[in-house]
Amino acid sequence: QGPSVELLWFGAHIISWTTGTKTNPALTDRIFTSSKSPLDGSVPVRGGIPIVFPAFAYPSHPDHLKMGVHGFARNEHCRSTLDPVPSIEAVWDKSFHLDYVITLKEFSLTTTLHVTNTSTSIPFDFQYLFHTYHACPSKDVRIKPLKGIIWYDKTQLTDGQSTKKVENREVDPSLEWTDAVFEAIPSSYELVWPGGGVDVKTSGMRDMVIWNPREVVGRKIPEMEEGGW
Repeated sequence: QGPSVELLWFGAHIISWTTGTKTNPALTDRIFTSSKSPLDGSVPVRGGIPIVFPAFAYPSHPDHLKMGVHGFARNEHCRSTLDPVPSIEAVWDKSFHLDYVITLKEFSLTTTLHVTNTSTSIPFDFQYLFHTYHACPSKDVRIKPLKGIIWYDKTQLTDGQSTKKVENREVDPSLEWTDAVFEAIPSSYELVWPGGGVDVKTSGMRDMVIWNPREVVGRKIPEMEEGGW
């Protein structure tokens, strides 16, 4: 009884977070995980809260080119820590240590990733992301405040590069296929929909990704359940 979190040792992947709200104590799962997604480690989980490290999307940094999409952290069997193992050393020769801390309270969930360079002489570049799949009615959800923020539209390419835009709306409706990176976002923002919503607060994360495949892309993803978009 009460709020709960369920996670896999595969990628330390959160696949469920159930909680009530101050105005409605009924427990609701706030995280979407596709019912078609294997949870046995054979493929990355479709949904939940994947840990993206040390590269976001398709790697472009010279040190990351041997990695797959979104780096390796989500594909490794780990508990709350991750260090180099042979499968990682085959694609990245850096010395590092990860600590992942999950804090569950009555009405909140906090995820914190601590990245340590264990080398005293060799620096490294990295990206990290909590690629959270929020459970919400996608046709009704709105994200705010975003007005005036620079963002990159990955669904519209110019010379192979994402199209740079400036958001001129107060909220982002995300009604179409959306794959966008917003730069220098506020440290707190809201996802709201009729009868519900989520407040998101961040620290040390200057960008935000909005991804909604909609039917046009969702149907092409083998692990995506019908209507999961």
